[in-house]
Amino acid sequence: MPLRAVSQDYRKLLAAAAGVGFLILTGVAAILMLLTSRSANDWVEHTQNVIIEATRLASRVVDAESYQRGYLITLDTSYRDLYLQSRNVIDSKFEILKELTTDNEEQVAKLREIREILNSRLDSLARGVTLAEEGQRNEAFKIVKVGAGKKLMTDLRDRSEEFISIERSLLKQRQDYADGLGRWLLVLIGTSLLTAALTSLYLLGSMRASLDALSLQKQNLEDEIALRQRTEATLRQSQKMEAVGQLTGGIAHDFNNLLTIILGNLDTARRRLTNLNLADSDKLVRPLEAAQQAGGSAAKLTHRLLAFSRQQALEPVATNVNSLVGGMSDLLRRSVGEEHKVEVVLSAGLWTVRADRNQLENVLLNLVVNSRDAMPNGGNITVETANAYLDEDYVSRFGDVDAGQYVLLSVTDTGTGIAPEILDRIFEPFFTTKGEGRGTGLGLAMVHGFVKQSGGHIRVYSESNIGATVKIYLPRVQEEVVETSGRSARSHEKSMPRAVEGETILVVEDNESVRRFVTEALAALGYSVLEAESGDQALKVMASRPKVDLVFTDVVMPGAVNGRKLADMLKVDFPKLPVLFTTGFTRNAIVHNGQLDHDVQLLHKPYAQHQLASKIRSILDRAKGK
Repeated sequence: MPLRAVSQDYRKLLAAAAGVGFLILTGVAAILMLLTSRSANDWVEHTQNVIIEATRLASRVVDAESYQRGYLITLDTSYRDLYLQSRNVIDSKFEILKELTTDNEEQVAKLREIREILNSRLDSLARGVTLAEEGQRNEAFKIVKVGAGKKLMTDLRDRSEEFISIERSLLKQRQDYADGLGRWLLVLIGTSLLTAALTSLYLLGSMRASLDALSLQKQNLEDEIALRQRTEATLRQSQKMEAVGQLTGGIAHDFNNLLTIILGNLDTARRRLTNLNLADSDKLVRPLEAAQQAGGSAAKLTHRLLAFSRQQALEPVATNVNSLVGGMSDLLRRSVGEEHKVEVVLSAGLWTVRADRNQLENVLLNLVVNSRDAMPNGGNITVETANAYLDEDYVSRFGDVDAGQYVLLSVTDTGTGIAPEILDRIFEPFFTTKGEGRGTGLGLAMVHGFVKQSGGHIRVYSESNIGATVKIYLPRVQEEVVETSGRSARSHEKSMPRAVEGETILVVEDNESVRRFVTEALAALGYSVLEAESGDQALKVMASRPKVDLVFTDVVMPGAVNGRKLADMLKVDFPKLPVLFTTGFTRNAIVHNGQLDHDVQLLHKPYAQHQLASKIRSILDRAKGK
């Protein structure tokens, strides 16, 4: 064999050995880097858990203080029980947090400071509860008025914020480190692939199939990394929203009970004062009306909180969005004023959706008003409808929607727009870009909650100083549109429907003050009223007095028999007995998949006497075939 041929084979062998050796080295480095990257991601997840638990601990401390104040004000033992539950949860949450931070001496020291302040605040709360239980509420309120508790809570909040700030700094460092490892991992993988490709091309051109397989593995790894990052971001957002939603739903029931008592009695006092025909009755009525307006605003605020937490009871019907938008066009124009131009563009052949019309109207009005506020010097607002199809590519990018046919409702303005760095936060509750005192920060949170509860999808597109577009996608349904007569006007006392002689109503309500208001209101309307404070007691009343024309029951009640179970049990012996539910917080008893059960009649708390009278009269007349 010629020497030159041997030399060429030798060079090829050396090149192949070098390529394989380099490939092995980069492969081992990539494996080590992958293991290190996984460890870094584990630390990122660990830090996220610390932040979540610290946030939950702070939330539970606020809960304990709120429930303790509720017990001091009302002496309602349910507030005391909730306070005690919160105390127990605080201790368990603190132990979890303590265990999670054993690796960080700085945070361990911070936790000791937080524990000292927390113990002082919890001792103060416990002292107030003990005084209230012993009948010394004035002494308990003196503790509150001293202001030491407020200072402790301020110190606790500051220490907690310092603690969370340190963890967030750690989270950023660890995320940056993990991201850097990921980039180096991709570089190593790319180097390995390039080495394998050059070696294969140099020696064996037939190995292209193997290169394609390696390339596919690289793409799959990149897709997996991207998917994991999106999943982690979605999970963090979901956990944050869930925590706020649970807090919202937990206080809604008691808050709406209080509003029912306040607004109902204000309405009764105003009407009775008007009927006295006193010389200065107007001066006395005006403060009552102002209080009613404030109470109404509080009720709307609670409604928005429930909408954000997806716990409102929707009553969806087949709806033509074109008809709804067209019917609101004049209202929209009046709402924004002459400096702003509203253009409505309706698409022909629009599909049907299934939605709660009143809530959809509120959503549209809210978006238009937001657009107006984004254009202080005037501008154009365009409300548009269209049919749309979201394909698999769109779904893969956003992940919170299914592919299929949708009806698009969009609102576009030429306003100041939304800065990119805050675009991801606009649906958070209490976050607002408006000036102080100009917004609650619940408008877009309510819109987001309604759209998701309706099975839809929402996206916001914006450019600073150019404008913004909010796009709402509602699923298409194959149903006939249900025509309604619209919202009924508010009834007045003279036209308030009254009882037919001999009609009896059983009122089931665990809150004594709400029950007293309802029984007095119904008695004033001419009804015979029976009352029960629980589902078990209502069953006993029905067993002894079966002549009842309607049962008016709260949904959420203590004990084994809630409002829904009571209705189901009564239908066994009284299948034609109508039942009207009321609640300020819709749990799964009468609401499933965010929608009111088809056989349920519901009166939302808070309500006034004329609303109660109209609802009961309509149900009784329907039961009698009128």
